[in-house]
Amino acid sequence: MHYNNENTENMINLFFYFYHLPTLNFVQVGERINLKDYDAIKKWLISKDITIHKMGKPYVYEIDVDCAIDKVKVMELKKQYPNDWIELYRKISKDESVCEMVIHSLSGEETSKPTTKIKLSNNIENELYKKYSK
Repeated sequence: MHYNNENTENMINLFFYFYHLPTLNFVQVGERINLKDYDAIKKWLISKDITIHKMGKPYVYEIDVDCAIDKVKVMELKKQYPNDWIELYRKISKDESVCEMVIHSLSGEETSKPTTKIKLSNNIENELYKKYSK
């Protein structure tokens, strides 16, 4: 069977039509984050490091927006329950894909960094500090 370029292109377009990740336009994003102003929505997307794609009208991937929205609550869980936040988030999450993406992106991040400086007063403390701070 022989396919010409037009048939191949049509098959590829059909494939992407049925098997693509869901996207949102700026109005749909605005509805999810309670903003109406185009510039404010764009600024929010940029602040969340969400890539704005342009094929015709600008759009973003729905999963990116959902992850950014969920991260707000997950950061609170991570701060309140540093040892159990993943389990708790899995229980309240409504979308398994979003849940896995958020957990993956936040697993390596620290919620807070220590700000206390240690002052060692003698050689024994100094040796112990060296021994256990590796």
